[in-house]
Amino acid sequence: MKILNPNDFFLKFQNCSFENNVMKLMPKTSLLQTFGQVFDFRGDADEEKFDFFYRYCQSHLDEYSKIYNFHPAYLYIAQNEYFNSVAQPKTNVIAISKEVIKQLKNFFWDNLDFENDQSLINFRDINKWLLAECNKSLNQFVFEFASFFSYYHELAHLMQEAEYKALGNTTSLNEYGYTNSNFNVEHHLREIDSDFFAANQVAYHVLSLYEDAKIFFNEVENEILYNIIMLSMASIFAYRIRHFRGLEDIYYYERSHPHSAIRIIIISKVFLSFLSKHSKNLTPDEQQILIGNSLGFADKIAGVNYSSRFSDLIKNGNDKIAEYWDYMSNESPKYSYLLTGRI
Repeated sequence: MKILNPNDFFLKFQNCSFENNVMKLMPKTSLLQTFGQVFDFRGDADEEKFDFFYRYCQSHLDEYSKIYNFHPAYLYIAQNEYFNSVAQPKTNVIAISKEVIKQLKNFFWDNLDFENDQSLINFRDINKWLLAECNKSLNQFVFEFASFFSYYHELAHLMQEAEYKALGNTTSLNEYGYTNSNFNVEHHLREIDSDFFAANQVAYHVLSLYEDAKIFFNEVENEILYNIIMLSMASIFAYRIRHFRGLEDIYYYERSHPHSAIRIIIISKVFLSFLSKHSKNLTPDEQQILIGNSLGFADKIAGVNYSSRFSDLIKNGNDKIAEYWDYMSNESPKYSYLLTGRI
């Protein structure tokens, strides 16, 4: 499987036309009726954020759709406020709710003040450096981490479909068709696989930021990477827990998608592995501290207080989570279209 470095696409997306792509999308009326009409963000108060997100993701999607033979493929921002994001393999379209972008924009600009908030003092120098060297704030970077994660997750579903078809299958893997269904191991594996892929893609962005930052902050590069990873994990956790009510007990072999706590563990595995590869190995206790700190920042970002609840869910369900993970790991080789192979 060919995986591209997502940072390459920042040089390509200038040629991505929202208007031209939307006109090509309009004939796909069944999709628009299901997931909501196109949100034309031109003239919106958050046009700059929507435009950046759209052009980057569409250019990235263009390249992957060519590699995986599902070209052309389109992304659009949907008016629908009742879902986060969805991929429809039959039409090769990804829809992202406008509320995802608006809410994340509010999270990262309204709730994170890197200049004046004393609890964010460890990030102040990084933010100043980014503003001076890149003309972008750390707020913009963490917005990208979280919003791109939603896109990468849905891209993974289109890639799964392409791999599935390449094996000679004629039916379709339609995520939307199982959104409210009962437990199915294959459905859970697709979601785990997509989260793995998305987290790895975001890790590329983290690495790029770190490689630039450590030149400037060379005397404390391990601390810089640790802080960047903690904040990037927190940004994705905030995306994951936006609609969590804090009351739901953890479940395992139920529903179409894994529980949010399990998905946080999946994302943590990717970033902890990344930290070990590029900086230092953490002891189990240090790993738990990093996850706990990231959850605490996710609370701050999302304006909620779920970190202790998530920590309790994970701690109290540790044995069952390990059992669930072993089961999924043993089952994953049966589905050779999964992007990450054995989880």
